[in-house]
Amino acid sequence: MRGFLVVLLVGLVLLALAAWRDRQTRRIAEGRLGAPLESLTPPSPSDPDAGQREALESFRASQPRYDAVLADQRFASWAKPPTAEAAQVDLLCCPEGVGSLRELLPSLQKARASHRGLVLVCPGFDEDLLTHLVTTGGPARPVPLLASPQTCRELADLTGATPADRTDLQSGAAPRLHGTARRVVADATGCWLDASLGEPPA
Repeated sequence: MRGFLVVLLVGLVLLALAAWRDRQTRRIAEGRLGAPLESLTPPSPSDPDAGQREALESFRASQPRYDAVLADQRFASWAKPPTAEAAQVDLLCCPEGVGSLRELLPSLQKARASHRGLVLVCPGFDEDLLTHLVTTGGPARPVPLLASPQTCRELADLTGATPADRTDLQSGAAPRLHGTARRVVADATGCWLDASLGEPPA
């Protein structure tokens, strides 16, 4: 009985610590982004009309496809099929992965301040991290793409980015490593991007 109570107490302490850490991360995010996370929730995806659909297909046909897929349909700007489209974006390519929302806050803050989109390219995203990211809408609305480490580096080279390792993310150096693209389209089959006229990061 005593052992059961000890295990129960330890479990409750760990749960309380996890909840406290989540609240602290949330406060930091809201402070740096300048608004409550709920107020930044992105709009629901809409159905493209015939002209918009034709423009999407034309863009796909004019650009090579890369093996970087939309990580979650909640980040889609177009429905049926879920497709993300963003113009004048920064790219943060993380071949070693991302550990927490805190590591992305400097990049999200920079994107929000410069009124640019942010595309995150990573081999995997934790579900809790995606849930946090889906609330960071507005000018800083991110587009998370799943890609192998090799594709992360390929997209970094294409867009003028420097692949960010975990040390870069944890030290706050990531914004200096962003690449740029004029336009990005991504769905469950891959991504297409035009980096020819991407504006350099400020």
